[in-house]
Amino acid sequence: VYVLPPTQTKSPKMKIGDFEVEAKVLLDGTKSILDEIESISGIKIDVMVDPVPCILALCLVSLLVALFVSNASYDVYGALLWYQSPRLWVLVSAVCFAVGVSGSIFCVIRAAPPLGHGRQGAVVFAGQGRDQYLVEGLVVAAWTLGVGLSLFLMLAATRMKRFP
Repeated sequence: VYVLPPTQTKSPKMKIGDFEVEAKVLLDGTKSILDEIESISGIKIDVMVDPVPCILALCLVSLLVALFVSNASYDVYGALLWYQSPRLWVLVSAVCFAVGVSGSIFCVIRAAPPLGHGRQGAVVFAGQGRDQYLVEGLVVAAWTLGVGLSLFLMLAATRMKRFP
């Protein structure tokens, strides 16, 4: 891994080898990696978010992927049929749709607070057009998924046979 410091157009040419991070540092943990980046590039990085929820989510995803792969190794044909299940892809599509409409990517990039604080107390919906709170995104995603689910159920109800 190479960590290059920011340069200007008038900076002298640099040797890339001077900015190499040793592999041992990468195994020592986050603190040593951040210290090494600061010593090489002069850029101080402060961790401002607790990594435990992200690590737990990654562990859960890894566990699910391991389960899928393990299942596929015993019965390839059954796994292919399972992977082609419309219910699975409806769930995946709903999750992608919820992430897309909720603005959660915006909240992650801008480090949006969970709630706002106004004169009357906690504020869920931001008053200005360019701001958003985390709970606001979750409410919008749930509302949009609810509307989509109700439309899907209305379509399914029209296709049901009512008489034997």
